[in-house]
Amino acid sequence: LTGSIVNVDAATIANRPASNPLASLQGRVAGVQITNSGRAGQDPEIRIRGTNSINGFAPLYVVDGMFTDNINYLNANDIESFEILKDPSSLAIFGVRGANGVIIVTTKRAKMGQTVVNVNQSVGVKHVGHRMSLTNGPQFKELYNEQLSNMGGDPFDYTYYQANTDWQDAIFQNAMISQTTASIMGANEKSNFYLGVGYTYEQGSIVGEEMQKVTVNFSDEYKMKDWLKFGVQMNGAYMLPADAKNVTGAIHAAPISPIYDDATGGYYKLPSFQSSQISNPMIDIEEFAAHNKAQNYRFAGNVYGEINFLPELKFRAAFSIDYLSNNSRLFTPVKYEYDPDLGTINARSDRESLSQTKSNTLNAQQDYILTYAKTFADKHDLTLMAGLTTNFTNYEELTGGRSQNVASADLPIPNDPDKWWISSIGDTASATNGGSHLLVIPITVSDVERTGAITEALAAYGHRDVIPAFYEKSLKSKYARDEESEEMMDLIKDSIVYDIGYVAGGPFQSVGRDLSLTTTHDFSSFYAARETSAKKNIEDFNADY
Repeated sequence: LTGSIVNVDAATIANRPASNPLASLQGRVAGVQITNSGRAGQDPEIRIRGTNSINGFAPLYVVDGMFTDNINYLNANDIESFEILKDPSSLAIFGVRGANGVIIVTTKRAKMGQTVVNVNQSVGVKHVGHRMSLTNGPQFKELYNEQLSNMGGDPFDYTYYQANTDWQDAIFQNAMISQTTASIMGANEKSNFYLGVGYTYEQGSIVGEEMQKVTVNFSDEYKMKDWLKFGVQMNGAYMLPADAKNVTGAIHAAPISPIYDDATGGYYKLPSFQSSQISNPMIDIEEFAAHNKAQNYRFAGNVYGEINFLPELKFRAAFSIDYLSNNSRLFTPVKYEYDPDLGTINARSDRESLSQTKSNTLNAQQDYILTYAKTFADKHDLTLMAGLTTNFTNYEELTGGRSQNVASADLPIPNDPDKWWISSIGDTASATNGGSHLLVIPITVSDVERTGAITEALAAYGHRDVIPAFYEKSLKSKYARDEESEEMMDLIKDSIVYDIGYVAGGPFQSVGRDLSLTTTHDFSSFYAARETSAKKNIEDFNADY
């Protein structure tokens, strides 16, 4: 690789433990902006040299050769190094997928002749040091009185609203984060292995938020002959995400309202000038805490083999799988507030609801790479590389929900997570169901799958000046199907994209041609015409360019 590449090793991130390894890079790399929200387990926003597209800014992650959308399933202690690719020359080999930058992650491997056991424990505290500067109770009264006077309105009656509440102080907490990791690694002339396990517990900056995660990393490589070796690498994670809340209510709520009614202990209703828009912020923070029950499973791994035909010529084949399963259940009970004007506790609505979501994502990848590397006269380096990569993606999602009137319900939903299933509500008339399906597979032309055929050459003199040349030709196809209740909409979009260029101080050119066609239900005729259309466009492209 050439161009602007930044390497961050394990020692740099080891002293900054975080639930997401990306958070450990914050402030470490020039041109890379990382923003942490403070929510427990939340993926940080990362921008490499700014926002490059209106369609998103997330970079491409490559974990031990596998393309993926994030690395929250990894433990920072299992990572050997990060390599951040920032400029077009270093990103060219990844094509359009690398438009927002690429982060290459290499997990740890054993060193020759060593058997090492590591146990690490870290504990930290998070504190929201910079809060929004808002008015207190007396200041709010003064400003609101001025507003009413300027508008010619009647003065507000503050009889029941004499408090001086700092809502931000009420919702924020000093949060704890702890990590425990253990690993064992060993290597000899024939094999090397690594096994690491980790447990992370993190509280959010908002009261009631907490996240738990268990990670496993395993790799093993065996050298059968001097010219032949095989290996396997696996990462797994089980996560209980936090039921994340927001600070909007605490920012908007008037400081003149108490949090609780002293006599009844109920949540105090906000003043009439804003009670119809928002409720007491502490209802969501305390009463609705942990009402979104979610479980995430992720497995990513690959098996590979490498053959050295000659000391300078080697071939590597790898087969990778990335599977993600998300399950969540949300219970939304009725909100109750104390109304000081009536002196009673009343409901803000009369319905409670349950919803469930289940989604599965499967990514499969194949890589075939042939590399020739030769040094001449101890000064001239030549590296030639040719490769083929194919990707397959399948995404499925099912959603369902039901609601019921609390007053007329036969069985109100109890405050017990074991009962938070949509089958607990018998009112099928309130049911809302939905689902979606996305399938992305390589297009086949002349019975040959081509998705990212790549060749690259590197030449160097004196091991210093690198002159790269690059050529890529990719052919992609997407099938998408979305289902909503009993209605089905089929949207199929085919894209033929050719990227041709060289990166040696000269221009990089991109030529694209898109074909779009939408049909419903009957695919047979379209599939037949589709391959014919694709072949025709290839012929036109070759003729024109």
